[in-house]
Amino acid sequence: MEPAAGSHARLRAFAPLRLKRDAGLLDWLAVFALFLGLSWAYGATLCPTVYWYDSAEFAARAAQLRAAHPPGYPTYIFFGKLFSQLGPEPAWGVNAMSAFFGAIAPGLLYVLLRQCAVAAPLAFAASLGLGLSPLFWANAVVAEVYTGGLTFSLATFVALLQAQARSNPRWLWVGSLIAGLGLGMHMSIATLGLGYALLVLCFDPDASTHRRLGLALQGLRDASRRRLIARSLLWVALGASVFLLMPLFEFKDLGSGAEWRRWGRVITGGAFKGFFKADLVSTAFAERAWRSFVAELGVDGTLLGIAGLALAFLRDRVLALALLLAALGNLWFFFDYQVHDIEVFFLPAIALCFAGVALGLDTLLALLTRAPQRARMQPWLALALGVIVALPCLSRAPKVAAAVDLSEAREAREYLDRVVAELPPGARFVKYNHHDEWKYYAVLLYAQEALGLRKDIQVSTFTKKAELRERLARGEALYIFNPVGTSRRRFRVKAEGPAHRILGLRR
Repeated sequence: MEPAAGSHARLRAFAPLRLKRDAGLLDWLAVFALFLGLSWAYGATLCPTVYWYDSAEFAARAAQLRAAHPPGYPTYIFFGKLFSQLGPEPAWGVNAMSAFFGAIAPGLLYVLLRQCAVAAPLAFAASLGLGLSPLFWANAVVAEVYTGGLTFSLATFVALLQAQARSNPRWLWVGSLIAGLGLGMHMSIATLGLGYALLVLCFDPDASTHRRLGLALQGLRDASRRRLIARSLLWVALGASVFLLMPLFEFKDLGSGAEWRRWGRVITGGAFKGFFKADLVSTAFAERAWRSFVAELGVDGTLLGIAGLALAFLRDRVLALALLLAALGNLWFFFDYQVHDIEVFFLPAIALCFAGVALGLDTLLALLTRAPQRARMQPWLALALGVIVALPCLSRAPKVAAAVDLSEAREAREYLDRVVAELPPGARFVKYNHHDEWKYYAVLLYAQEALGLRKDIQVSTFTKKAELRERLARGEALYIFNPVGTSRRRFRVKAEGPAHRILGLRR
């Protein structure tokens, strides 16, 4: 990469890498090495069959091309349908899809950093750190939406930066289309929207950094900017239209108003909207967010990543502001989301923090080697820093692998086999949407929808007491998945095979 001329020439100014023209052999080898190495790591620890909770549901829904829980995840479901055909059973294929996207996302982070003229060793070390981080790895070995969601998020950044690199607005349309499709992979991509919007508003390859910020402020007052924004939004809408494809596969009657109202509730979040609480000042959230970042990057890595995003303003104000707005938007949107696994929703911000580590070190390196007599040392210093950053990630990789390894995780499959073999014909489960009930119900869902087994078993939600008494009086086999929450308070039960049979109602 040659330094760009101008006011920022001393810092190796914003000079995105043009992959089809300027990418060197080492860059292609780095991306391939990341994909190959991480594919091997994830493959060795991949869950070989169905897993609990959402993973079982995603595999079941993908096999049947049906929407998952809100907001439906149509892009994920369509990709999952393709991958479900690859293995010995649908769950293995959908698990493998997480590993596939997990191996792609760090490569995209590498490309993004090279677009920003970050030295290759630093870009590689930061990308490897993301791929080997505990949270990311844990979501790459089982059917989940987060590695795919991050892949689409990073691909959007790469495409928008390519628009600047190639002086070609068509890359804006590509990025906008990817962003729209990414909404159907995981909605967290929307939380990065301010960063994406800034890159679109500042698109002008011939302008200086200062003037490009002025273009964003100019906004809708210029007709050409209005057309640019409108066209980008149209491509986002085209990608997001994937949400309208799902009813074609799932609805029995496309003209049914009830079906469309139900689908509207699904894609707008359904009951999950109630998990957002109105606690505007929450030290507990700050602590949870901090712990999430430290678990992935360590204290020193987190502080360096934050400082690096700030130092990136010396390199290019638009780029730095776009990355910072994206990270802060991701954190702000989920600051009051009261779920047990909140850390996975911070993955986009965590990935950008890894990018901040590389950007910060590279900017400091550029400052230290501004003098001509020191410039020749820059590649070797970058290599040394890359090794220093990569070594802790590699050294903890065996410990992380042992913690996230699901290669022998067959408990969910064993539970499924027991349900199939031991429950009587026509058995009925009663559930109340407790988290520990969902764990088992999702596996039953997989057995019925993906494997076509035990479709005679029915599941009722929030059954009235009078109906339950009537069914028990008739001698029906009624069960609960697990005596927790409302089920524990309402029923007298006994363990029977893989479930708990209801003996009667408590007062």
